[in-house]
Amino acid sequence: CDVAVLLNITPDHLDRYESFEAYAASKMRLFEMQSADHWAVILEDFDPTGIKAGVYLATTSTWTMKGASFANGRINFQPRENYVYLDGEPIHSPQSDWPTLQGPHNAQNVVAAAATTELLGATGRSFEVLEEALPTYRGLPHRMERVREKGGVLFVNDSKATNPTATAPALAAFEKIRWICGGRAKTDNLDECAPHFGHVRSAYT
Repeated sequence: CDVAVLLNITPDHLDRYESFEAYAASKMRLFEMQSADHWAVILEDFDPTGIKAGVYLATTSTWTMKGASFANGRINFQPRENYVYLDGEPIHSPQSDWPTLQGPHNAQNVVAAAATTELLGATGRSFEVLEEALPTYRGLPHRMERVREKGGVLFVNDSKATNPTATAPALAAFEKIRWICGGRAKTDNLDECAPHFGHVRSAYT
């Protein structure tokens, strides 16, 4: 891959692997197939040790390496050495204007995607295309999909979130939620969701 992106490694699909460590190792194989001529876009939680490609760290909190950050609801870029950049020019469109991309996880997704488009030269050295794309992005089915708004109530289909770790960002994205949930439990707890229970007005299980 010219640019390989790793967004998260959370306990999922473990029925297919011997252990969580084996699952994580399978994801890291993506970078083993790269060389120094390639780029690896990772989030701040990952240790870049052993990655042969150039590492571009996309962060949604504080700067930990040169890369892209998300602050005050906006994406900001910081120049990297040996790479012509836009001198930290931010995307001016705030996340509140991206209706299908709410929540902290989508902030991470957008930062990583924006970094990737820049590394590939797809933005034409201008963020205008991103400014236009983010507010109009329709989203994907079952991934915090905005189904309909009626009577001031927004109906969101997040059925792709099949474990607590995947569900937590949706609970974080909205302040007043009537939560319909069910299915086969993959873990014995809802620890990742617990910090956002204050947003849940009622739950139907």
